[in-house]
Amino acid sequence: MGYFRNSVKINKKRQMTDFEIGDYVYLKTDVEQYKRIVTGYTIRDSSEKVVYLLSLGTEETSHYKCEISTEEDTLFKLLK
Repeated sequence: MGYFRNSVKINKKRQMTDFEIGDYVYLKTDVEQYKRIVTGYTIRDSSEKVVYLLSLGTEETSHYKCEISTEEDTLFKLLK
């Protein structure tokens, strides 16, 4: 029964994420609109906030959902 409870807890947390590891995304504020890959995420139990780890080359940065898009903003890129 302990295994079942742990499995349910993990599944609930996976449903809380909007992006999966391996997804390609863009930062809404990145003028260059570089394609980044989701390499991980952290879920805070106390606030249920998800912080995503995004990689671009050898650099890894942390971002909230509101900073990330699955589509490139070509207009933003042209206006730079």
